[in-house]
Amino acid sequence: MAVAVAIMELRGKEMSGREKFIWILVVFAFAFIGFKSIDNDHERRKQEQAAADSALQQNFDNLLGTQHKEFMEMLAQNQKHFESTMDRTEKIVGLSRQSLDQITGGGQYCYVTPRGEVRGIHQLAVLNSGALPLSRCFVIIRKGIPPKTFQDFMRPVLSQDLGFVPPGKNQGVATAVGLTAGDYSIMMTTRNATFYEELRIHPSKANPNSYDIRYKIYTADGNVLLEVPKQP
Repeated sequence: MAVAVAIMELRGKEMSGREKFIWILVVFAFAFIGFKSIDNDHERRKQEQAAADSALQQNFDNLLGTQHKEFMEMLAQNQKHFESTMDRTEKIVGLSRQSLDQITGGGQYCYVTPRGEVRGIHQLAVLNSGALPLSRCFVIIRKGIPPKTFQDFMRPVLSQDLGFVPPGKNQGVATAVGLTAGDYSIMMTTRNATFYEELRIHPSKANPNSYDIRYKIYTADGNVLLEVPKQP
């Protein structure tokens, strides 16, 4: 195109109108070819850039997918380790709780009940509610439910640790404590808690030579643990 323009400049006025028209067409043809070449080059570069971007995106997606997979595998492995650690911890806590229960008696309680009567004196036995031995059963017995006077409260009939109590409700340990007929408020303290008992010993209306014995054991918040005979 530059050569055609230069020839037109040199010939100038010597060119006829038809020759000028032909050279103008030549110039436009060269211009068209040049612009077409530029467009083709631009399109080629655009396609190359798109291919490069696509390859870069694909590499990024592959890298991201690999990292996500590795992260999920690591997370699953950590979760597995965590669950394994928690299982071991729960076993250790369970063993510790079991050992503590062996020492304190867990949620068991002791209580007293008459076992036999001689000349109006009812011999007491101390019993254990559970399957573990109780190393302590401190008992305070006061007359009355509740104690009727200040003296009854301040001067209990008995305030004594009845000592080691083996497991089993049906066995019990006989004590040297005896009670006459009446109503009694009893507080029992083990190594881990305090419990309360209401004991009633009254002559039987059906048989004057025997006694009706009733007792109820409950917690400090009034939850009844045992009642004999059970009330409807």
